[in-house]
Amino acid sequence: MSWQLVLDNLHLGELPPEGEKQPSPAEVEAITTSIEASLALAAKKLKGHTGEVVLRRLNGTEYENTIEDLFDVRGDFAEGFPEDALEDGFDNLGAALMLSAEHLAFEPGTVPLCNLYVSVLNRFGLADTTFGTATGPLAGLEIG
Repeated sequence: MSWQLVLDNLHLGELPPEGEKQPSPAEVEAITTSIEASLALAAKKLKGHTGEVVLRRLNGTEYENTIEDLFDVRGDFAEGFPEDALEDGFDNLGAALMLSAEHLAFEPGTVPLCNLYVSVLNRFGLADTTFGTATGPLAGLEIG
């Protein structure tokens, strides 16, 4: 039985069951207020945790660990990326790791932060720092 169901049954007068000692209205009010406060706190803490996967980007540490796992090399590959936002003190929650215009924007002649492939090649010196709309996997992308 969930606490929400307990609360609902208390409001309906179905708890405690018939034949059991019944609390006074003041006691029912005290316990329902306590349960409501606890449920509200739990809902706040679980914001963004609905059991479904939240679409989010990798934070800087996850990005660097992914590069290490994929290419067996360590480095400061997130250098220059925007600082990761915090949600309840954590930097890996979906509620804080949305893509912003800063993540998608790039200056002509530089590698965009959102382009893992070009970024990795650039870090290994396998690609130059020029990036235009006519080359790379983001060909034709215009961000205005």
